[in-house]
Amino acid sequence: MKDLIKSITKSEWKFWAKVVIAVLILTSLSRIFLVIWTPDGFTPRGNIIYSFVDRHVYLSYIEQARDGKYLFEDLYTSKAESRPMLNLFWLALGLVARFTGLSANLTIEIFRIILAPLLLFILYLFLAFLIKNALQRKAAFLIAVLGGGMGLVFLPILYFIIVVFNLKGGRFLPIDIDNSEAFVFTTIYYSPHFIFSTFLFLSVILLSFLAVEKKKISYSIPAGLMSAVLLNFHPFTFFILFFILLAYFIFSLWKDGKTAAFLLKYFFIAGLLSLPSALYHLYMFNAPWWQNQIWRSTTVTPFWLSILAGYGILSIFAVYSLWLSFKKKIEIKNEKLLLCWLLSGAVLIFLPISVQGRFLEGYQIVLIILASYSLSLYLQKHRRLISGKIFTGILFIIFFCLSFVFVIYLDIHNIFLKGNLVYIKKETAIALKELKSRVSADELILADIYNANMIPGIAARRVFVGHGVETIDYKRKYDTLIEYMVSPSGDARQEILKQNSIDYVLYDSQWKDEWKWDPGEDDGLKKIYEKGGYKLYKVK
Repeated sequence: MKDLIKSITKSEWKFWAKVVIAVLILTSLSRIFLVIWTPDGFTPRGNIIYSFVDRHVYLSYIEQARDGKYLFEDLYTSKAESRPMLNLFWLALGLVARFTGLSANLTIEIFRIILAPLLLFILYLFLAFLIKNALQRKAAFLIAVLGGGMGLVFLPILYFIIVVFNLKGGRFLPIDIDNSEAFVFTTIYYSPHFIFSTFLFLSVILLSFLAVEKKKISYSIPAGLMSAVLLNFHPFTFFILFFILLAYFIFSLWKDGKTAAFLLKYFFIAGLLSLPSALYHLYMFNAPWWQNQIWRSTTVTPFWLSILAGYGILSIFAVYSLWLSFKKKIEIKNEKLLLCWLLSGAVLIFLPISVQGRFLEGYQIVLIILASYSLSLYLQKHRRLISGKIFTGILFIIFFCLSFVFVIYLDIHNIFLKGNLVYIKKETAIALKELKSRVSADELILADIYNANMIPGIAARRVFVGHGVETIDYKRKYDTLIEYMVSPSGDARQEILKQNSIDYVLYDSQWKDEWKWDPGEDDGLKKIYEKGGYKLYKVK
């Protein structure tokens, strides 16, 4: 590893530093505007376009750790449906927030900034190991960090196909617009837990590549420890890692018995170190929360054309590189390993489970490595395309960056509109925080879906229904919530509260049009708190 670091020149590290600074600025633009444009009497929710629903799940973990809990509860469902969870990553962030007094939102943003350079460091090492030509790996790094595909260009075409063929029930937006985990840039833009999971994923892959090349079994120790942490807090990424290495092991059994024997020892040691996390998930597997994550997630694989559009010309050049290698015109280092990654990743993406979309994480990187070979040859033959900085920059933006420009624009546009997607009233924040002192940790609150999504993240209190995946039996509970809000019968409403063991009802006058009756006139409810348009009722 030291030799690999030393092989990178000072000029390359300067280039690396410039790219890191650029990506940190670009991924922080919307956050900066969020603070600058905060209207009087409002406070930022903390989310960006990718995390409108999930942000408060992460905040709920941090707030639980701030309260002294080391095992987390799913606060979007009842106590009876929840099982204590150990999540090392969010526990670490929660402990930092607890001992520094930082807000949960600020803690997330600070760790996003801290972890991004760490990811980009291991990414450059990874590229340096696989790509010997310095110019080629710099180009690959630039595309990996700042580049996506041509999703925005294909968006009208996808819309036309959806309308003409009446396609329904899937994800049709291009992945470079809709899937934050599919690209390095959007990973850094989104959340620190995605950044750290990709860092661990690349680190273990790199250690495994080095171990095979140098026949150093000792690399299995850091690889195993990193795998254990990854498996604990982001098992979907671990599954990608496991599947890639398993594919290479099976290939080695067929082609190279010595490598297979070495890998068997390597996996045994790494597997032993990962065993505690594996046993933990085995224990959690039958829990309703885990079953919801696997079978009722909303992260299915997008439409196949949405994937191709998202990866753009990378897919074309990756396939062309493999063709050139087959024809013996180029030599790709560790081609067999990369091919196992490419093919096993494609299989994972289309597995018949509801989390296929999560398996897009890291796939961009293997495409870029393969594509860089034929792309560099193409640019050598057509030097006019990179003859001027401005022209080259425009081409780079058109072929790789348009979708990301669009995503940042959407976020800044939402901020400019100052709507409830990005801001909440300070009155709302105060009212929801008050729930912490009024409601005990295991009591259940019924509220409109907008407030219910935020309550766990702001007050660390349970809600009846508030999140499509975190809430067990979400559809039934959401229908029950709507039924309760519109039912004219007091007896029917009381029966709903009783059957679902609901202890409190939170009313927000902002959503008064959704409520077809006044909770203050219900004899089964007792008002115990009021702040502005918010009223908290105890179920009698």
